[in-house]
Amino acid sequence: MPVPLFTINLIAVGKIKDKALAEKINDFTARIQFDAKFTIQEIKDTDKESEGIRLSELANTGNAFPIALSEEGREFSSEEFAKFLQTIPSRTINFCIGGHHGLSDHAKRSSKALVSLSKMTFTHDMASLLLVEQIYRAVSIIKNRNYHR
Repeated sequence: MPVPLFTINLIAVGKIKDKALAEKINDFTARIQFDAKFTIQEIKDTDKESEGIRLSELANTGNAFPIALSEEGREFSSEEFAKFLQTIPSRTINFCIGGHHGLSDHAKRSSKALVSLSKMTFTHDMASLLLVEQIYRAVSIIKNRNYHR
């Protein structure tokens, strides 16, 4: 059995409410599993600061490399994102997505990188789908698969 490229965890505030988006997320999750260990952990929405503390606690475990999604973060092309993932010194990457209150400053400060999907703001459901698809695309690029072409 091949060794997975990465262990990637998506830690998000709130549950995915839109069933169509949840199905697409599940589809990409299954595809990612061929090459990387991938999990999604949803935490309860409360207030912005409490959510940020909880996200930080979960994202900063062991040797994990925590990344917060924020419109203030660095934007990547798909190819650049794949290269970025390959430069991360840890093989465990924890992505954090805030809830409807946004992401707290604490969560941003405790991350080792800020990544932006766009300067636009998305619901956490949409951000989760976009991120999971881009993770799958990055893994496909790294593995030189046809998905990206």
